[in-house]
Order: sequence, then C-alpha cells, then structure tokens
Amino acid sequence: TQSRTMPRPLAISEFNTARTCPEKLSHKALGYPTTFDSDPYLRLLSAGGYMVKQIAKLQYPDGIAIDYAGTGAQAAAERTIEMLRASENVVLFEATLLCGSKLARTDILVKRGAEFDLLEVKAKLWKGPDDSCAPFRGKRGGIASEWKRYLEDVTFQTMVLEELFPEAVVHPYLVMCDKARTTSIDELHSLFTIRRLTIEGSPIDHVDVRFLGDASSLRRDNFLATIPVDREVRDLMPAVRTASDEFAQSVTPELLRIPTPISPSCKSCEYRASRTDPRDGFMDCWGPLGAVEPSILELYKLGAPGGGTREAGRLIQSRQTCLLDVDEDALANADGKVGADAQRQRVQVGCARSNIEWVSDRLMSVLDGLRYPLHFIDFETSRLAIPYHSGMHPYGMVAFQWSCHTIREAGGPIEHAAWLNSERVFPNFEFASSLRDAIGGGGSVLTWATH
Repeated sequence: TQSRTMPRPLAISEFNTARTCPEKLSHKALGYPTTFDSDPYLRLLSAGGYMVKQIAKLQYPDGIAIDYAGTGAQAAAERTIEMLRASENVVLFEATLLCGSKLARTDILVKRGAEFDLLEVKAKLWKGPDDSCAPFRGKRGGIASEWKRYLEDVTFQTMVLEELFPEAVVHPYLVMCDKARTTSIDELHSLFTIRRLTIEGSPIDHVDVRFLGDASSLRRDNFLATIPVDREVRDLMPAVRTASDEFAQSVTPELLRIPTPISPSCKSCEYRASRTDPRDGFMDCWGPLGAVEPSILELYKLGAPGGGTREAGRLIQSRQTCLLDVDEDALANADGKVGADAQRQRVQVGCARSNIEWVSDRLMSVLDGLRYPLHFIDFETSRLAIPYHSGMHPYGMVAFQWSCHTIREAGGPIEHAAWLNSERVFPNFEFASSLRDAIGGGGSVLTWATH
C-alpha cells in the first residue's frame, strides 16, 4: 500500500478518473505522467472546450467569476458560500463547492432564491432527442455508456451542492454544441485568446480564456443547447454517492491505493511513463506481465463484445499476457459463428505465432482490376467544436489539404500534385474542385480510407 499524509477532499476530477479505474486515483493524486500531457491534438481539442465554456458563460452577462487560481480551493469555497448566502439571486462561474470530503467546481451556477440551476458545459455534440424521448438511455432503459461519464460528472456536482444546501431545489443541466444550429459569426475561433497559467503549488494548469468580439452578438447568435438531466442525475445519484464515499476514504487522511484487477480495459490506460518522468502507473499494476511481447493487449478490437475480449480476460486472470497464448478456437461470437472481427483476430494470432506477414488471397485480383492512370491520394481534414466559418455547424468538417501521386502507365514516372488552402474562406468547394481537376475522369483512385 502506497500512502502519504494528505488531509484534503476528493476533487471531482479525481472522482471522474477513478470511475474509469479505481487504481488510477492514486496515480492522479501523485501526479503520475499520462499520455495526454503532451498530446498536441488533445490540447487542440481542449482549446475548443474552453471556447465553448466561455460562450456559455457569455450568456450570463452579470455572472461573477470565483477566482481559485491564486487562492486555493478552501478560500474559493468560502468565497462561494459567502456570495450564495449574501445574494437572493446571483450567477457564479467556477463556483467552488466544498462539503466534508468532497470538492466540486461548477461551470455555471444560477441561484434564484431557494432554487439552483447547475449547468455543466461540455464540448460534445448534441444531436437532439430521438424518437424514444430518452436520448441518454440505452435500449434497455439504462444510462447509455456514451453519456455516463458526463452525467456522473454533473451528478457529483449536484450531490455536493445538495449536501451544502439540503433545503434547496437543484436543477441540473448539460450545455452542449447543438448539431442543428449554426453561427453567422465568421472565424469565430479567432476571436478568443487562451492562456495556460501554471500556478506555483498547484498540481493543475489554470486557463484564462477571453472573448475579444461583440459579446451581445454572440449571445444572440450561438450554437449551444441546454438540456435538463434531472431524471438521469436522480438515477445515478446512489451509485455516485457510494463510489465517491469510497474514493474519498482513499485520499483522506492518507492516500491509499485501491487494488483493481488487471483486465483487457487496461489497454487504454493513460498512465504511462514519459521521457521526463519514469513513473509508470500501468507497469505499477501489471509488473512483469506488462513487459511481455507480443502483448495480449495488442489483439485486434480488444474491448469490443466478442470472443476475443472474453479470451483475453480469461488469460489475463490466469496471469498469461502473451498474444501467442490466445486459443484461436475461442475467437468466435457467443453463438459460435466466426464474424469479421473474430476472423481478423484469428489471422493476427496465427501470423504472430508463425512470424509471417499476412497477404489476402484477394490482393492480386484487386490489383489486376486497377486501371491506369493510378491516383494515390492523401488528404487532411479538421472537425472542431467551434465553427470556422459563418453558416457552419459545430464540428462541421473542413477539408484543407490534398496531395496526389499519379502513375499514368506501367513503369511510368510518378507525377505529383498538391493543394493547400491558404485563404480565409470555407475551403471544401475548392478542395473538391481542384482535386477533381487533378485526377480527371479516368483511372483508379486509391486512398487509405473512405472519408
């Protein structure tokens, strides 16, 4: 058991991490490195999330921000309570809720007398309600896995707020990007500034986000949807309360590991060593089993329903973590049929065991069916929460680059053509037009994947 003196409450970010795997709670609390830390794409996505949150805040021009960056959680929590008790009606941004062993921060908290609106902002695409009028539910009526982590987040915040104000009525909401809406503000993303601030003594970076455009225009013309989630929060509350109590006991007064059996889900563990920090949460859990090659975690479609995940789980439980230990006969659906995924898994295991490359029997017939000229195409696109141009939806696709290598006859030279958008305009039409001009109307087009 790893421990240290740590008299502090369980933060909501720690709760969210521990819900994916209880073992990760100690890794996060001790500041272990993750694969997310230096991922430039994830930083780009997080920038979109900060902008979405700022757009939501701008809908409340009288909102008051609780500054916690330089004051610490305790001071921010005291300031929050002071303002909530002193005001009959008030809107707070980043309200800090501290009750006993639990700590939460709300994106937007609206107080109207004895009622609260608790709004959690997510840069997730909201596609609107489905025909069942239960958009957050699976086919059997439970919370769909796609939504569970978002809803547990707002449930945790609601729980802490209700513990602080037991007589109040709390209405929880998710605020998300509405797929059906657009914006008429061109280059909206360019009107934001984002600064990441490192506060001495704080384990996390703080972010200063500012909107430089016309806030009143953005209030009239935004693409956000505010969805009530009262029912979902009430359904999740018992499980969230039980889990949060367990996790809180593991961080206060001492940090204690919560032993968790290793499993196929460890494939997605983000707590891996970095170039600058040798601590490795994955290896802490797996030990020598994590160094076995080829690893069973490399199995194709591991984690998806099917025989591969069942077989991997069985082997891991018996402390066998080599891909070569997989029984190929076990790679089948529950009804015994060998589907496309299971067939590919069998090919992978068989070739790994024989140390050979796999070549499809259909490859030569496919190649024989190609007609010159051959066009080998690569292209780049982007889909982010904030629409790039007027008239676009959130997460609308922008195609901004293509390159093409053409061989016009067998043994012929390779001709290269390329296009890159350099104008501040919607590029998709020019992308398609220029690519069509480059490849003409004959021959075969080869790409890595459809898009």
